[in-house]
Amino acid sequence: MRIAAGGGWLACTLAGAVAGCRSGGGSTSTTPSALASATAAQPTASAPSAIASDAPRELPVAPLSFHVVAKSSSQLSLDVLDDAALVYVDPARDALLLSQHRIQLLPGLFSGVTVPDGWSFGPVDGRWPDLALLTVAKRGYLGAATGTTLLRKSGARWLPMPGELAHGELVDVAGSNLLVRTAEGARFFDPAGHAQKLAVQSSVDGEPFHVTGASKDAKGRIFVSGFIHAPSKETGLRLSAGGSVDGGVAIVQRWEPGATAPIVDRMPDPNAARVDVLDGAGVYSSGDVTFALFGKSHALGKFQGGSWSIEKLPIDARCSGVRDFSLAKDGVVFFGTTGGLSQPSVFLRRSVDGRYERLTLPPGLDVSGLYAEGAAALWVASEGALYFTEPLGVVTFP
Repeated sequence: MRIAAGGGWLACTLAGAVAGCRSGGGSTSTTPSALASATAAQPTASAPSAIASDAPRELPVAPLSFHVVAKSSSQLSLDVLDDAALVYVDPARDALLLSQHRIQLLPGLFSGVTVPDGWSFGPVDGRWPDLALLTVAKRGYLGAATGTTLLRKSGARWLPMPGELAHGELVDVAGSNLLVRTAEGARFFDPAGHAQKLAVQSSVDGEPFHVTGASKDAKGRIFVSGFIHAPSKETGLRLSAGGSVDGGVAIVQRWEPGATAPIVDRMPDPNAARVDVLDGAGVYSSGDVTFALFGKSHALGKFQGGSWSIEKLPIDARCSGVRDFSLAKDGVVFFGTTGGLSQPSVFLRRSVDGRYERLTLPPGLDVSGLYAEGAAALWVASEGALYFTEPLGVVTFP
Protein backbone atom coordinates (compact mmCIF):
# COMPACT_ATOMS: atom_id res chain seq x y z
CA MET A 1 0.00 0.00 0.00
CA ARG A 2 1.37 3.36 -0.95
CA ILE A 3 1.05 6.67 0.77
CA ALA A 4 -0.10 8.23 -2.43
CA ALA A 5 -0.43 6.51 -5.73
CA GLY A 6 0.97 8.95 -8.22
CA GLY A 7 2.83 12.09 -7.30
CA GLY A 8 3.76 15.61 -8.16
CA TRP A 9 3.06 19.13 -7.02
CA LEU A 10 0.05 20.90 -5.55
CA ALA A 11 -0.44 24.57 -4.87
CA CYS A 12 -3.10 26.86 -3.50
CA THR A 13 -4.92 29.24 -5.78
CA LEU A 14 -3.62 32.80 -5.74
CA ALA A 15 -6.24 33.83 -3.21
CA GLY A 16 -5.40 30.81 -1.09
CA ALA A 17 -1.70 31.53 -1.28
CA VAL A 18 -2.28 35.03 0.05
CA ALA A 19 -4.66 33.98 2.81
CA GLY A 20 -3.08 30.63 3.60
CA CYS A 21 -4.61 27.16 3.93
CA ARG A 22 -6.44 26.73 7.18
CA SER A 23 -8.16 23.94 9.01
CA GLY A 24 -11.32 24.62 10.94
CA GLY A 25 -9.40 25.68 14.01
CA GLY A 26 -6.69 27.69 12.25
CA SER A 27 -3.46 26.84 10.46
CA THR A 28 -0.50 24.92 11.83
CA SER A 29 3.04 26.20 11.93
CA THR A 30 4.55 23.87 9.35
CA THR A 31 5.93 24.85 5.98
CA PRO A 32 4.64 23.33 2.70
CA SER A 33 5.42 19.64 2.58
CA ALA A 34 7.18 17.95 -0.30
CA LEU A 35 5.49 15.08 -2.02
CA ALA A 36 6.52 11.77 -0.59
CA SER A 37 6.51 9.90 -3.33
CA ALA A 38 -3.82 4.01 -17.54
CA THR A 39 -11.48 -4.19 -21.54
CA ALA A 40 -13.53 -6.21 -21.13
CA ALA A 41 -16.35 -6.16 -18.62
CA GLN A 42 -19.77 -4.58 -18.69
CA PRO A 43 -19.86 -1.59 -16.33
CA THR A 44 -22.58 -1.37 -13.72
CA ALA A 45 -22.91 1.98 -11.98
CA SER A 46 -23.40 1.83 -8.25
CA ALA A 47 -26.23 3.79 -6.70
CA PRO A 48 -25.14 7.24 -5.50
CA SER A 49 -25.28 7.85 -1.79
CA ALA A 50 -25.72 11.08 0.08
CA ILE A 51 -22.93 13.60 0.48
CA ALA A 52 -21.81 14.07 4.06
CA SER A 53 -22.47 17.43 5.66
CA ASP A 54 -19.71 19.98 6.14
CA ALA A 55 -17.19 19.08 8.82
CA PRO A 56 -17.11 21.26 11.96
CA ARG A 57 -15.30 24.57 11.74
CA GLU A 58 -13.41 24.36 15.01
CA LEU A 59 -10.91 21.54 15.33
CA PRO A 60 -9.14 20.43 18.51
CA VAL A 61 -5.42 19.75 18.52
CA ALA A 62 -4.46 16.06 18.65
CA PRO A 63 -2.51 15.27 21.85
CA LEU A 64 0.50 13.87 19.99
CA SER A 65 4.16 14.83 20.32
CA PHE A 66 6.89 13.99 17.81
CA HIS A 67 10.42 12.81 18.59
CA VAL A 68 13.47 12.57 16.32
CA VAL A 69 14.31 8.87 15.99
CA ALA A 70 16.71 8.97 13.00
CA LYS A 71 18.94 11.59 11.44
CA SER A 72 20.32 11.90 7.92
CA SER A 73 22.19 14.46 5.84
CA SER A 74 19.73 13.93 2.96
CA GLN A 75 16.05 13.83 2.13
CA LEU A 76 14.54 10.57 3.36
CA SER A 77 12.24 8.49 1.15
CA LEU A 78 9.48 6.54 2.90
CA ASP A 79 7.61 3.72 1.15
CA VAL A 80 4.67 2.01 2.83
CA LEU A 81 4.23 -1.72 2.41
CA ASP A 82 1.24 -3.71 3.61
CA ASP A 83 2.48 -4.22 7.16
CA ALA A 84 5.66 -2.13 7.44
CA ALA A 85 7.51 0.79 5.90
CA LEU A 86 11.00 1.28 4.49
CA VAL A 87 13.03 4.46 4.82
CA TYR A 88 16.09 4.99 2.62
CA VAL A 89 18.23 7.63 0.93
CA ASP A 90 18.75 7.41 -2.82
CA PRO A 91 21.28 6.17 -3.87
CA ALA A 92 22.39 4.73 -0.51
CA ARG A 93 21.97 0.97 -0.20
CA ASP A 94 21.05 0.74 3.46
CA ALA A 95 17.49 1.11 4.77
CA LEU A 96 15.44 1.36 7.94
CA LEU A 97 12.52 -0.99 8.52
CA LEU A 98 9.64 0.54 10.49
CA SER A 99 7.33 -2.02 12.06
CA GLN A 100 5.47 -2.51 15.33
CA HIS A 101 6.75 0.77 16.80
CA ARG A 102 10.35 -0.26 16.22
CA ILE A 103 13.25 0.65 13.94
CA GLN A 104 15.51 -1.98 12.42
CA LEU A 105 18.61 -1.06 10.42
CA LEU A 106 18.94 -3.19 7.28
CA PRO A 107 22.57 -2.81 6.12
CA GLY A 108 23.13 -3.38 2.44
CA LEU A 109 19.44 -4.02 1.72
CA PHE A 110 19.75 -2.73 -1.83
CA SER A 111 23.27 -3.99 -2.53
CA GLY A 112 23.52 -5.38 -6.03
CA VAL A 113 20.66 -3.27 -7.41
CA THR A 114 21.86 -1.40 -10.48
CA VAL A 115 20.38 2.02 -11.16
CA PRO A 116 21.40 3.28 -14.64
CA ASP A 117 22.17 6.95 -15.16
CA GLY A 118 18.97 8.93 -15.56
CA TRP A 119 16.86 6.28 -13.83
CA SER A 120 15.11 6.62 -10.45
CA PHE A 121 15.20 4.26 -7.51
CA GLY A 122 11.94 3.07 -5.92
CA PRO A 123 9.29 2.84 -4.78
CA VAL A 124 9.17 -0.39 -2.79
CA ASP A 125 5.73 -1.93 -2.39
CA GLY A 126 4.07 -5.20 -1.44
CA ARG A 127 4.33 -7.18 1.79
CA TRP A 128 7.46 -7.48 3.88
CA PRO A 129 9.48 -9.63 3.54
CA ASP A 130 7.88 -12.36 1.39
CA LEU A 131 6.40 -10.10 -1.30
CA ALA A 132 8.59 -7.01 -1.42
CA LEU A 133 8.82 -5.46 -4.89
CA LEU A 134 11.18 -2.72 -6.06
CA THR A 135 10.69 -0.56 -9.16
CA VAL A 136 13.62 1.06 -10.93
CA ALA A 137 12.40 3.38 -13.68
CA LYS A 138 13.38 5.95 -16.25
CA ARG A 139 10.76 8.66 -16.31
CA GLY A 140 9.91 11.25 -18.93
CA TYR A 141 7.22 13.89 -19.34
CA LEU A 142 4.94 14.26 -16.26
CA GLY A 143 6.73 11.37 -14.57
CA ALA A 144 5.58 8.76 -17.10
CA ALA A 145 7.84 5.69 -17.13
CA THR A 146 9.73 5.23 -20.38
CA GLY A 147 11.61 2.21 -19.07
CA THR A 148 11.19 0.02 -15.99
CA THR A 149 12.73 -2.90 -14.17
CA LEU A 150 10.59 -4.71 -11.56
CA LEU A 151 12.52 -6.68 -8.94
CA ARG A 152 11.40 -8.98 -6.12
CA LYS A 153 13.30 -9.58 -2.90
CA SER A 154 14.59 -13.15 -2.74
CA GLY A 155 16.65 -13.80 0.35
CA ALA A 156 19.45 -11.25 0.36
CA ARG A 157 19.09 -10.46 -3.36
CA TRP A 158 16.70 -8.57 -5.61
CA LEU A 159 15.86 -10.58 -8.75
CA PRO A 160 13.92 -9.55 -11.88
CA MET A 161 10.29 -10.62 -11.96
CA PRO A 162 9.51 -13.33 -14.55
CA GLY A 163 8.32 -12.77 -18.10
CA GLU A 164 6.74 -9.49 -19.10
CA LEU A 165 6.70 -8.35 -15.46
CA ALA A 166 10.46 -7.83 -15.61
CA HIS A 167 9.80 -4.63 -17.57
CA GLY A 168 6.43 -3.76 -16.11
CA GLU A 169 5.62 -0.81 -13.87
CA LEU A 170 4.10 -1.77 -10.52
CA VAL A 171 1.04 0.36 -9.81
CA ASP A 172 0.01 -1.16 -6.48
CA VAL A 173 -0.53 -4.38 -4.56
CA ALA A 174 -3.97 -5.60 -3.43
CA GLY A 175 -3.47 -8.58 -1.14
CA SER A 176 -1.42 -10.99 -3.29
CA ASN A 177 -2.65 -9.39 -6.52
CA LEU A 178 -0.08 -7.27 -8.32
CA LEU A 179 -1.48 -4.47 -10.46
CA VAL A 180 1.17 -3.88 -13.11
CA ARG A 181 1.19 -1.52 -16.07
CA THR A 182 2.53 -3.39 -19.11
CA ALA A 183 2.56 -2.78 -22.85
CA GLU A 184 -0.98 -4.19 -22.91
CA GLY A 185 -2.28 -1.87 -20.21
CA ALA A 186 -2.92 -2.25 -16.49
CA ARG A 187 -3.33 -5.93 -15.59
CA PHE A 188 -3.40 -8.12 -12.48
CA PHE A 189 -0.76 -10.80 -11.92
CA ASP A 190 -0.04 -13.27 -9.15
CA PRO A 191 3.39 -13.20 -7.45
CA ALA A 192 4.65 -15.93 -9.81
CA GLY A 193 4.02 -13.67 -12.82
CA HIS A 194 0.84 -15.33 -14.11
CA ALA A 195 -1.88 -13.03 -15.45
CA GLN A 196 -5.05 -13.07 -13.34
CA LYS A 197 -8.62 -13.31 -14.64
CA LEU A 198 -9.48 -9.93 -13.10
CA ALA A 199 -9.93 -7.73 -16.18
CA VAL A 200 -9.36 -4.02 -15.60
CA GLN A 201 -11.51 -1.98 -17.98
CA SER A 202 -9.26 0.13 -20.14
CA SER A 203 -12.01 2.68 -20.79
CA VAL A 204 -15.10 4.02 -19.04
CA ASP A 205 -17.82 5.99 -20.84
CA GLY A 206 -15.68 5.91 -23.96
CA GLU A 207 -12.75 7.61 -22.22
CA PRO A 208 -9.41 5.97 -21.32
CA PHE A 209 -9.26 4.88 -17.68
CA HIS A 210 -6.03 6.05 -16.05
CA VAL A 211 -5.09 3.77 -13.14
CA THR A 212 -3.72 5.26 -9.91
CA GLY A 213 -3.91 2.55 -7.22
CA ALA A 214 -5.40 -0.66 -5.85
CA SER A 215 -6.39 -2.24 -2.54
CA LYS A 216 -8.26 -5.20 -1.03
CA ASP A 217 -10.60 -5.02 1.97
CA ALA A 218 -11.28 -7.56 4.71
CA LYS A 219 -14.31 -8.93 2.81
CA GLY A 220 -12.20 -9.79 -0.22
CA ARG A 221 -13.34 -6.92 -2.43
CA ILE A 222 -10.68 -5.53 -4.76
CA PHE A 223 -10.68 -1.86 -5.70
CA VAL A 224 -8.79 -0.08 -8.50
CA SER A 225 -8.81 3.71 -8.41
CA GLY A 226 -8.30 5.95 -11.41
CA PHE A 227 -9.88 8.70 -13.43
CA ILE A 228 -11.24 9.59 -16.85
CA HIS A 229 -10.99 12.91 -18.66
CA ALA A 230 -14.38 14.62 -18.79
CA PRO A 231 -15.20 16.22 -22.20
CA SER A 232 -16.39 19.82 -21.96
CA LYS A 233 -19.99 20.25 -23.12
CA GLU A 234 -19.11 23.61 -24.63
CA THR A 235 -15.88 22.86 -26.49
CA GLY A 236 -15.57 19.07 -26.52
CA LEU A 237 -12.10 19.38 -24.97
CA ARG A 238 -11.30 16.84 -22.30
CA LEU A 239 -11.28 18.75 -19.06
CA SER A 240 -11.29 17.68 -15.45
CA ALA A 241 -14.08 18.72 -13.12
CA GLY A 242 -11.80 21.52 -12.00
CA GLY A 243 -11.03 22.67 -15.54
CA SER A 244 -7.58 21.11 -15.86
CA VAL A 245 -6.61 19.35 -19.07
CA ASP A 246 -4.23 17.18 -17.05
CA GLY A 247 -6.87 15.50 -14.96
CA GLY A 248 -10.38 14.19 -14.69
CA VAL A 249 -13.17 12.76 -12.60
CA ALA A 250 -12.40 9.93 -10.18
CA ILE A 251 -13.70 6.44 -11.00
CA VAL A 252 -13.24 3.25 -8.96
CA GLN A 253 -13.51 -0.24 -10.44
CA ARG A 254 -14.61 -2.81 -7.85
CA TRP A 255 -14.55 -6.62 -7.89
CA GLU A 256 -16.79 -8.48 -5.46
CA PRO A 257 -15.30 -11.76 -4.12
CA GLY A 258 -15.07 -14.37 -6.89
CA ALA A 259 -15.99 -11.94 -9.69
CA THR A 260 -13.76 -11.44 -12.72
CA ALA A 261 -15.61 -8.41 -14.13
CA PRO A 262 -15.65 -5.12 -12.23
CA ILE A 263 -18.47 -2.92 -11.08
CA VAL A 264 -17.75 0.65 -12.15
CA ASP A 265 -18.33 3.01 -9.23
CA ARG A 266 -18.93 6.67 -9.97
CA MET A 267 -18.62 9.06 -7.09
CA PRO A 268 -21.86 10.66 -5.85
CA ASP A 269 -20.46 14.14 -6.54
CA PRO A 270 -18.01 14.21 -9.50
CA ASN A 271 -17.11 17.83 -8.75
CA ALA A 272 -15.87 16.76 -5.32
CA ALA A 273 -13.84 13.88 -6.78
CA ARG A 274 -11.24 15.68 -8.84
CA VAL A 275 -7.91 14.14 -9.76
CA ASP A 276 -4.94 15.58 -11.66
CA VAL A 277 -2.15 13.59 -13.28
CA LEU A 278 0.40 15.06 -10.87
CA ASP A 279 -1.75 14.85 -7.76
CA GLY A 280 -1.70 12.18 -5.13
CA ALA A 281 -4.61 9.79 -5.70
CA GLY A 282 -5.38 6.24 -4.71
CA VAL A 283 -7.55 3.81 -2.82
CA TYR A 284 -6.83 2.40 0.66
CA SER A 285 -8.64 -0.26 2.71
CA SER A 286 -8.73 -0.98 6.43
CA GLY A 287 -11.06 -3.75 7.54
CA ASP A 288 -14.31 -3.41 5.60
CA VAL A 289 -13.90 0.35 5.05
CA THR A 290 -12.21 1.74 1.93
CA PHE A 291 -11.18 5.33 1.30
CA ALA A 292 -10.59 6.92 -2.10
CA LEU A 293 -8.14 9.80 -2.05
CA PHE A 294 -8.75 12.60 -4.56
CA GLY A 295 -5.56 14.63 -4.70
CA LYS A 296 -7.22 17.74 -6.14
CA SER A 297 -10.28 17.76 -3.89
CA HIS A 298 -11.37 18.87 -0.47
CA ALA A 299 -13.06 15.53 0.11
CA LEU A 300 -12.52 11.82 0.68
CA GLY A 301 -14.58 9.02 -0.82
CA LYS A 302 -15.69 6.39 1.69
CA PHE A 303 -16.98 2.93 0.71
CA GLN A 304 -18.91 1.11 3.43
CA GLY A 305 -22.08 -0.93 3.41
CA GLY A 306 -22.04 -1.40 -0.36
CA SER A 307 -21.96 2.21 -1.55
CA TRP A 308 -19.79 5.32 -1.70
CA SER A 309 -20.26 8.59 0.14
CA ILE A 310 -18.30 11.83 -0.13
CA GLU A 311 -16.92 13.30 3.06
CA LYS A 312 -15.98 16.96 2.90
CA LEU A 313 -12.77 17.90 4.69
CA PRO A 314 -12.50 20.64 7.31
CA ILE A 315 -9.98 22.70 5.38
CA ASP A 316 -10.06 26.11 3.76
CA ALA A 317 -11.66 26.00 0.30
CA ARG A 318 -8.65 27.90 -1.08
CA CYS A 319 -6.33 24.96 -0.40
CA SER A 320 -5.56 22.68 -3.32
CA GLY A 321 -6.42 19.53 -1.39
CA VAL A 322 -4.95 16.39 0.11
CA ARG A 323 -1.41 15.24 -0.65
CA ASP A 324 0.18 13.20 2.17
CA PHE A 325 -2.02 10.31 3.33
CA SER A 326 -1.74 7.22 5.50
CA LEU A 327 -4.42 4.80 6.71
CA ALA A 328 -3.68 2.78 9.83
CA LYS A 329 -4.87 -0.79 10.39
CA ASP A 330 -7.34 0.44 13.01
CA GLY A 331 -9.04 2.74 10.47
CA VAL A 332 -7.57 6.04 11.66
CA VAL A 333 -6.52 8.34 8.81
CA PHE A 334 -3.67 10.85 8.83
CA PHE A 335 -3.31 13.29 5.96
CA GLY A 336 -1.83 16.62 4.99
CA THR A 337 -2.97 19.42 2.73
CA THR A 338 -0.71 21.62 0.68
CA GLY A 339 -0.01 25.27 1.39
CA GLY A 340 1.14 27.80 -1.16
CA LEU A 341 4.22 30.00 -1.42
CA SER A 342 5.22 30.73 2.20
CA GLN A 343 1.89 29.59 3.65
CA PRO A 344 1.63 26.55 5.95
CA SER A 345 0.34 23.10 5.20
CA VAL A 346 -2.25 21.52 7.47
CA PHE A 347 -2.00 18.01 8.91
CA LEU A 348 -5.07 16.27 10.31
CA ARG A 349 -6.09 13.05 12.04
CA ARG A 350 -9.48 11.47 11.34
CA SER A 351 -10.78 9.04 13.95
CA VAL A 352 -12.80 5.92 13.12
CA ASP A 353 -16.01 7.74 14.00
CA GLY A 354 -15.19 10.63 11.66
CA ARG A 355 -13.90 13.23 14.12
CA TYR A 356 -11.04 15.48 12.97
CA GLU A 357 -8.11 16.87 14.94
CA ARG A 358 -5.16 19.02 13.90
CA LEU A 359 -1.57 17.79 14.26
CA THR A 360 1.17 20.09 15.49
CA LEU A 361 4.33 19.01 13.69
CA PRO A 362 7.78 20.44 14.43
CA PRO A 363 8.20 23.91 12.86
CA GLY A 364 9.73 23.99 9.40
CA LEU A 365 9.21 20.29 8.75
CA ASP A 366 9.42 19.40 5.04
CA VAL A 367 7.41 16.17 4.96
CA SER A 368 8.30 13.47 2.43
CA GLY A 369 6.15 10.64 3.80
CA LEU A 370 3.73 9.43 6.46
CA TYR A 371 3.25 5.94 7.88
CA ALA A 372 0.50 5.34 10.42
CA GLU A 373 0.56 2.24 12.62
CA GLY A 374 -2.32 3.36 14.82
CA ALA A 375 -4.22 6.31 16.25
CA ALA A 376 -1.23 7.35 18.38
CA ALA A 377 1.59 5.88 16.28
CA LEU A 378 2.69 7.98 13.30
CA TRP A 379 6.05 8.03 11.50
CA VAL A 380 6.96 11.21 9.60
CA ALA A 381 9.90 11.32 7.18
CA SER A 382 11.42 14.66 6.25
CA GLU A 383 14.51 16.46 5.08
CA GLY A 384 17.24 15.20 7.39
CA ALA A 385 15.19 13.42 10.03
CA LEU A 386 12.63 10.74 10.85
CA TYR A 387 10.06 11.45 13.57
CA PHE A 388 7.83 9.15 15.61
CA THR A 389 5.19 9.71 18.29
CA GLU A 390 7.26 7.81 20.85
CA PRO A 391 10.89 8.38 21.92
CA LEU A 392 13.02 5.50 20.61
CA GLY A 393 16.50 6.94 20.73
CA VAL A 394 18.22 8.31 17.63
CA VAL A 395 19.68 6.26 14.74
CA THR A 396 22.28 7.95 12.53
CA PHE A 397 21.47 7.19 8.90
CA PRO A 398 23.53 7.90 5.74
